[in-house]
Amino acid sequence: MGTSSTDPKTIKTDSDSVDALRAMVKQLQKENSDLSISLETSTQLADLFAQQLLNRSTELEQRNLEVAAFARTVAHDLKNPLGGIMSVISILQAECKVGQPMSIDFANRLQWLDQGAKQLHNIIQDLLLLAGVSQKGQVEIYPLDMHSIVQQVIHERLAHLLEEYQGTIEIPEQLAFANGYAPWVEGIWANYLSNGLKYGGRPPHLVLGSNPLKTGQIRFWVKDNGNGIPLELQSQLFTPFTRLPTRNWVEGTGLGLSIVQQIVKKLGGTVGVESGVSEGSLFYFTLPAVVLS
Repeated sequence: MGTSSTDPKTIKTDSDSVDALRAMVKQLQKENSDLSISLETSTQLADLFAQQLLNRSTELEQRNLEVAAFARTVAHDLKNPLGGIMSVISILQAECKVGQPMSIDFANRLQWLDQGAKQLHNIIQDLLLLAGVSQKGQVEIYPLDMHSIVQQVIHERLAHLLEEYQGTIEIPEQLAFANGYAPWVEGIWANYLSNGLKYGGRPPHLVLGSNPLKTGQIRFWVKDNGNGIPLELQSQLFTPFTRLPTRNWVEGTGLGLSIVQQIVKKLGGTVGVESGVSEGSLFYFTLPAVVLS
């Protein structure tokens, strides 16, 4: 019988390979364990950050509601006494016209009081509108007769401005119907039209119109005969509390156009301006068109 022999070098080599393999397995197990711990830690941190973000968002939402409620309360508290002041001013103006002639100084002071009361009334209207937009999440959207809404706004809100600035408003026989929320859309028209009367030409002349867009929306616009707005300033128009230095100086809060932007965004539309120096300005907003079934 033959005898077999094993090379000691071969045995050593096999042993080294097994040891190396075991070491590799241990290293992989350690790395896998470290990776599991790292993933678990990352997941915990992500959950923690998400919870903190949610808490912060809830807190900010609550603060916004509190601010809106405060604005509404202040506006309502100011509205009643202001109504009494405006009534007294009207009585004084009427009595002075039919009684003894008033001095120029007295007439100027009375006019100043009247303008100040009307300005304060407009600020209150802005605050009430802002509070309403901030507090209401969803509103009922329905087809709006824009021609009737414009007529109502002019009659109820703009009569004194038309008289003060001797302005004219050109309304087409028909304005397109669109989907929206009437109380908010009235605020849009009131803002655009009052701005046109204040900042338009002298005397101001406004032209209204509407046209359908390929996007399925209706664009409504107000064009004035003012000096126009430089391109570099147009991006600031819809920023809260911003008033452009190039426009005719008329007191205000600078809130109006920013409120308009919030309203239109909530109703699914957009706002914008087209203007050139000495060419007047065209302010527009879009709303979803009425789809006939």
